[in-house]
Amino acid sequence: MLSFLISTRKDFIKNYLSDLGKSSVCKIDACIALVKTDVHILVELLIVHLKRNGNISLDMNSRHLLMNLDMTLCFFKKRDLHTELFDALERLTEVSKEDLKLFVHLYKQNTSKVYVPIVPVLQRGSFDRFLKQRYNIDDILEELAARRDVTNLYSLLDGLWLRLFNVKEKSVTFYYDFAEKIAKLAKERGWSLIDRKYAELLIHHSYTQDFLHAILKCDGLVSKDSNADFVTVFEYSRTKFVTTLLLQDNIFKFQIPGEFYAGLTFVLLTSSLDSSPDCFDLRWGLFNAPPGYNLTCLPKLHFVLVELDEEGEWKHVLPISWCGQPTSDNTHSFWNWGYVKLHHKYTGNMNKLVGHAKGYVDWKCYHKVGGSSFLQMVVFEV
Repeated sequence: MLSFLISTRKDFIKNYLSDLGKSSVCKIDACIALVKTDVHILVELLIVHLKRNGNISLDMNSRHLLMNLDMTLCFFKKRDLHTELFDALERLTEVSKEDLKLFVHLYKQNTSKVYVPIVPVLQRGSFDRFLKQRYNIDDILEELAARRDVTNLYSLLDGLWLRLFNVKEKSVTFYYDFAEKIAKLAKERGWSLIDRKYAELLIHHSYTQDFLHAILKCDGLVSKDSNADFVTVFEYSRTKFVTTLLLQDNIFKFQIPGEFYAGLTFVLLTSSLDSSPDCFDLRWGLFNAPPGYNLTCLPKLHFVLVELDEEGEWKHVLPISWCGQPTSDNTHSFWNWGYVKLHHKYTGNMNKLVGHAKGYVDWKCYHKVGGSSFLQMVVFEV
């Protein structure tokens, strides 16, 4: 139904602005309001318009469209169209003073919003290889610590925990010097401690409990109390989580507590799976950067799923740092996100996944989210 509405809206705009150069500003503004965050619909029309005119120069309507569209949304949702548009702008043979002002505007817009990926793209042979039996935990620690996308203690802990959760290595015994080795690394890099509640509510089973006990007893890794500031970005039932987060484009706004970030609005952007897991992406960024804001002052954030119990209390912390893109069976009825199983029925064709996305990792162990459970997306400042 959602895809039908988007298709109908796109066809309407295509007919309504059939000749962009001769359309009124009022018509263009109405279409900008109509597309909302799907700005790529108008970007596609603009590319066609520029090609039709030989990529010579920008007319008044083209400038108006570029001035009033949020091109960062196009970059996030349809990166190929974003690239095609700016390639066309680079090929313009006549550039006016008004065009230079427009390019300054686009540059300012680009540098005022920074979107940071939450879940790294996991190529086969990257994190996937850490889930295999032949890699020992010391090697995994060394390699995870060397990754550019491991920027805090939470993402490092998530990777080590997921390895043990998935592989089920009974033979691994964790001595406290292993935890101290992680603590030394964290101190060298200036990383914040893990919130105690976070570590306590990671799933404990016979393959992870020794590791988590060692972590929880190490003063250099976990806070003594659970007092970290965290923000709930959204909360959905299991079914709505799939239909909303995975199958729709979304913009969730949230604030970070503290005087330093007062007045700033942050956003979590999600792009829908459409027909392939490769389309899925999760990014966060600063929505309303004031003039002159130093982007190096952005907070360091860590996102995690939290499963709630029947009373609405935290039941399990479910790390998503290394889950890659979600996957489904061919009918789009049964969804997994990494090790998180978002359906209650057994299906024998989950190995026939849609598209075997770049981010797909061969999980061997799953955690099934209960049918009546609610899931929160929670963000910690780290």
